[in-house]
Amino acid sequence: MQDGLFPEDELPVARPRQDVRLADMHRIYGVTQGAICGNCRHFVSYRQSTRWAKCAKTRTTASRATDWKARNAACGLFEAED
Repeated sequence: MQDGLFPEDELPVARPRQDVRLADMHRIYGVTQGAICGNCRHFVSYRQSTRWAKCAKTRTTASRATDWKARNAACGLFEAED
């Protein structure tokens, strides 16, 4: 007899919103091999009482939901910082 409705290997896994947005960027623009977002000119970091970052090429809001990680694999829009 099974304890739950689904066997554990069939449970749906919720992905964080950032993973979905990053996957969309990679699907639409491709991936720049060997590059990370933190080295891109479109990666913008902010600092006040805390630090956060955004990608200027995606939808941004004042919410943490649109924060971006520097270690993400860069998309095809990657432009190296000067």
